[in-house]
Amino acid sequence: MPEHYFRTIRDRRSGTEKRIIEFQDEQYDLAASFIMTEADRYHKEILKVLEEVLAGTRREGRFRGTQYRLAVFDAYTIIYDEEDDSLPWCQIDTEDLYDLVQEWLV
Repeated sequence: MPEHYFRTIRDRRSGTEKRIIEFQDEQYDLAASFIMTEADRYHKEILKVLEEVLAGTRREGRFRGTQYRLAVFDAYTIIYDEEDDSLPWCQIDTEDLYDLVQEWLV
């Protein structure tokens, strides 16, 4: 699993606290954005697609959220930013993404 950590930051304007995830390797920045943007709202749909592919009941899965899109395969998942085509896509191990989403939800 990619090295990562969770921390809480305080919004300067509103004073509210927000939890974030950060990875040691910049190649996973899009995965962090995906988790922080989509996982709270769509976690049931995301986990279902990942579980079905990992269990072998589907060869591949798709998820389209508010800003991000997933192409899920048994060995890896590709994350795309729907709003900014200039951003590179991110590839992450499917089991790692599944574990990260669950860890985020705790």
